[in-house]
Amino acid sequence: LGLFIANPRFMGVVLFSAIPTKLALTALVFFLVPLYLNEQGISQSMIGRVLLLYWLAMIFVSPVASSLSDKFGNRKFFVVVGGVLAAVAGVVAVLNTSIWSMVIGLTVLGIAHGLVMTPQLALVTTLSHGQQTQKLSETTVLAMFRLMERIGNVIAPFVAGLLLARFGYAGAITGIGYILAGCAAICLLLFVAFREPSAPAHEGRA
Repeated sequence: LGLFIANPRFMGVVLFSAIPTKLALTALVFFLVPLYLNEQGISQSMIGRVLLLYWLAMIFVSPVASSLSDKFGNRKFFVVVGGVLAAVAGVVAVLNTSIWSMVIGLTVLGIAHGLVMTPQLALVTTLSHGQQTQKLSETTVLAMFRLMERIGNVIAPFVAGLLLARFGYAGAITGIGYILAGCAAICLLLFVAFREPSAPAHEGRA
């Protein structure tokens, strides 16, 4: 575990991209959004259809994002853009009490998570190179990443509950959006501050 914690680039993705992604999924899709729509008098069947939009958007976007990130090799771009879109989704979802705001918000959130899911996995294996973690197998790196990102699932109910008790449903959803915005900004700053080491220009020359 210490090897991973000592790698700031790896931990930057975990703390400010992977964990916030799981936080948003659990706090918004599984908890706050269904309760908020129920409070608005929306039927259970309609709530189910609205939530389905998140999964449809993510399923559609994820393979496209995976292909494009592999093609262009700029996985950090997808991670940051996905983080920004997730933050936007939290704010847009409660712009007004209309169900269409939530429809747009959840669709944007699905697109955001579709953008980051696969690039995150490829990025953490890349970011572990050049550090002590390169001694570990790719399977070990991904297993530790999966374990750490689950922290977002664990803390989500507590974060959502605290925001809900203080600000109500709309305020809690917006608050999650602000948290995601802060995480996306920090993630971008860390990508700039801790650039991947470049290979020596004359490596392999006699």
